[in-house]
Formats: sequence, structure tokens, C-alpha cells
Amino acid sequence: MRNLMLFSVIFLFALFACKKNDAGDAQTPQQIQNHKTKALILDFKDKIENHLKDGGTYTGDSAVWYVEALLNYEKANNAHNFIDLKFYSDSILLNGTNGEFTIEELNTAYGYFNSMISAIMEQSGDSSLFVDVIDINFKETGLKTGTTAFEITLSTGRSTPINYTMFGEGEDWIWGFDLGACGDNQSTEVTDAADKLEYKFNHPLSVGQGGYFTSIVEIIVDGEDYDDVNNPGPWCDAMIFYYWSIFPLPEEPCIESEELNYYLSKFDYIKNDNKPAGKIFKSVDVYEEIIPCGQPNGYHIYKLYYGVFSEEDPH
Repeated sequence: MRNLMLFSVIFLFALFACKKNDAGDAQTPQQIQNHKTKALILDFKDKIENHLKDGGTYTGDSAVWYVEALLNYEKANNAHNFIDLKFYSDSILLNGTNGEFTIEELNTAYGYFNSMISAIMEQSGDSSLFVDVIDINFKETGLKTGTTAFEITLSTGRSTPINYTMFGEGEDWIWGFDLGACGDNQSTEVTDAADKLEYKFNHPLSVGQGGYFTSIVEIIVDGEDYDDVNNPGPWCDAMIFYYWSIFPLPEEPCIESEELNYYLSKFDYIKNDNKPAGKIFKSVDVYEEIIPCGQPNGYHIYKLYYGVFSEEDPH
């Protein structure tokens, strides 16, 4: 199984009715942890805004956590009921010393990423666009200067509450790369089966409690991880679509509605099978991949996101 786990932080804003919370009310362990997490984030924000001259250093994992946490708290603190997810990436080089980074360097990274996000939102000109996920990781560049690359991946989406639904009869789509409809489907929409599956996976009928996630992990799986001879389609015996052919195909694979609904029916099993201990499922990015091997092939890749959920305190 090909697993890729990247620690990150995602934040959601609480959208629920105000609750009475008297000063003498006992707090649950989760509420206590929520307060601690928020306090850590706000303390870091205060340091980069008012106490840069005080100095201080952070190890790599700690540096990533604080920068991600603050960006998500400020930019992605919402209900996360989005469609049309789009992903962006960028990076900045920092001069860490012995795997540690100064508060000044983290402020530089925070400012750079914050400006990037603001530019994306401003250029869209779309008031319904929101930031969904902000993931940051770091890696050594291998340069003699000893620089470290802080990399950001973020997604944006449009807030439209649409329920999870099955594919209608004849709602057939070409497997990927926005190649459009096929079979009995007369739609002219510029999309594909991967995008349609991603949309439905991320829009179940039930919507979760408002709040935010921390300690996010990202897990990648594909059809070769999940064999199933009961797949009704002609392309593979797996719970996730892929195809592999010895000879060139006359046209791109068309996934019919029955097969697409089969993938929908298997998704809960796949996301629960990969759920790390102590975390819950957040969202999935479904994308296409072709292996350069000289033979026709194509894979749907599921990038699953999980995290530790915290309810936002309305007070």
C-alpha cells in the first residue's frame, strides 16, 4: 500500500447556535484541549506580531505546526461545505540552523504564505470562494547553504450546500483529464469521472459539527490497494478505478453510471480502512495519474485527509 503521510493542520469555523456556558460550568476534556490548542496558536501570533526581538527557536516539526495552525485559524476557519476544490502550491527557502528556525524566519514564511493566499482570493473576485485546507511541510534542499524549503499546499472551494446523490442512469463520464461526458450522457460540461466522484465523496447527506482540525495526515491509495472481482465495470477488478492495456485503446475509457455508483458504495469502506487512530476523516482529493511505462494506463488516486477534530468555542 502506498501511503504518504504529511502532518498539517486544517481549521474550520464553528457554525452552530450559541450555547449557555456559565463560568462555573464544568468543561469536557475535549473543550479543555480546544482551549489549549487555540491558546498556543494565539500565543504564536502574539510573538510574531509583538515580540520578534525576544528571539526564540523552533524545531522543524514545531515550526510547521505553528505556521500551519495560524494560517488555518485565520484563513480556513469555516464550515468546509465546499464544491469545485482547487489546489495550489508554493515554497519559500529558510536558513535553518541544526534543524531549528528562529521566530524571525517563521514570521517571514508566515508573511509569504499569507500574501500568497490573499492574492489568490483577491484575483478570484468571487465572494463565494473560501480557503478549505492549508498544508505545510519542510524538506532539506541539499544545498551547501543549508537552506530548508517550507512548502505549502492549499485548496479553495465554493460554498454551496448540495447533498450527496447517486449518479443517474446514463450519467457516464470519461475517466479523467476533463474529457467530458460519454456513452448516453449528452452533457457538455467540462469535467470528468474523477471530478464527479470527488464532488460526491466530499458532499455526504450529513454535515459534521463546525470546528477545526489539527495534526492532519494525508494518505494516498489507488485501485491496486483494493482488489474486488465484483466491480461491474470492464476496466478493473478493484474498488478504485484504474485501467491497464497491452494494446492502444480506440478511445479514452468511459465509466458508466453503474460503475461510478459502485465506486461511491465502496468509498466509506476505503476511508474507514485508512483512518488513523484518534483521527476522523475530513475530505478527499481525487485525481488522475498515468504511469510512464509505454503501455496505455490510467489511475484514479485518492488522497485522503484525516485529523484531530476540535469544536470551536462560541465564546
